Amino acid sequence: MYPTFPWIIAIVLLMGISAFCSASESALFSLTGTQVRKMSNGSPTERRVAMLLSRSAETLLGALLLTNLVANMLYFSIVSIFTLRIQHGLGTTKAGFFSTAALILMICLCEILPKGLALAIPQIVSRLASGPVSILICALKPFLFLLSLVARLSTRLVAPSLHVERSIDLLDLERAIQISEKSPTPLQEEKRILRNIVSLSEMEAEEVMRPRSLLPIVSAPVGLDAFNTLPPGCDWLFIRDFSAIEGSDSDEIAYVFPAARLPLVPSKGLDSLEKYAIPAIYAPWNASAGSLLNTLRTQKRETIVIINEYGETIGAVLLSDINEIVFSENAERVFRLTHEKPIRETAPGRWVASGFMNMRDFSDFYGIKKPDSDAATLGGFLMELLEKIPQSGDECAWDDFSFRVLSHETQEKMKVEILRSPKEKK
Repeated sequence: MYPTFPWIIAIVLLMGISAFCSASESALFSLTGTQVRKMSNGSPTERRVAMLLSRSAETLLGALLLTNLVANMLYFSIVSIFTLRIQHGLGTTKAGFFSTAALILMICLCEILPKGLALAIPQIVSRLASGPVSILICALKPFLFLLSLVARLSTRLVAPSLHVERSIDLLDLERAIQISEKSPTPLQEEKRILRNIVSLSEMEAEEVMRPRSLLPIVSAPVGLDAFNTLPPGCDWLFIRDFSAIEGSDSDEIAYVFPAARLPLVPSKGLDSLEKYAIPAIYAPWNASAGSLLNTLRTQKRETIVIINEYGETIGAVLLSDINEIVFSENAERVFRLTHEKPIRETAPGRWVASGFMNMRDFSDFYGIKKPDSDAATLGGFLMELLEKIPQSGDECAWDDFSFRVLSHETQEKMKVEILRSPKEKK
């Protein structure tokens, strides 16, 4: 056995540690939000991955970078010792070749190769690395605290006036809109998005939700055929409470199941998907769309069930719906659910509108103040005016508007003819 054999073992071990840190860093930080949410409800190993990513990124990244740095420093220290020995025994040229080869090996085997592999199969590498990384963070906790303290002190010395705000002030957004309007080259898309973001704080849940009648609500057992009834733009099943006492007739939504979760279900469970469903989270009908977005973000969910004051399910809000309100040009709920315009002009001073049209959109369309009403939709407003459920042919008036119900199967399919007095028309 050669006396240098222990040093060779040390070099191989240090290269392995460096490669592990590089692969772990690339795999963990390349996982998408959807993949992390799936893992949070998966196997124990997958839940450990989700837990690691729920930690402060500074802690996770600090542990991996610190370990990688120490391993690389020790590796090159040992290589330097070998290089000096080779230089004294075999000459400078061979020593130079050795040190260059050691550097190339480190770059290829400890950086390029492990990172490329990790980016190709991030979920597998993350699961394999989750255990050692958890142990590593626990072992380095005192050092990580010192590093975090030094980083904070350095930041305050370099940029003492910078601080992170916990939330965006709506007044700041409004000022940004005003400034963009005065700009000589206004960006219409950015202005529209800013306005939509501000509007989230004013819109209530019942204005943006998908009503219960349009939700794919199913009872256990739930099979694959349930996905054949999904409405456009909805990839979720809403499952009634199957854990209630046998014989009860509970009709409330207790669980949700996304289509994206199907690949995680074993083949033997495809006839009983409710066993793999996610417990629903709830919000009141009068919660703002902004608070719903915050709840979905903090709880890492993509759907929230809306209940009324009696605790009854009246609808649900999807994260994709809120995103469309912010970023889509056609943000109206009617268009999102039916791909039809909420209101269209059929003749001068005459329009046909959907009963599902939001009263906020109604007032914006006509440039008037929103009616003093608790109704969220035009159909609900007509209910208040008529003091009954609208039927085809019913007529009523409000201010300088006249309404006539053209058809009424459901509120979502209600069509209303609107006439406005020409003398009051702006």
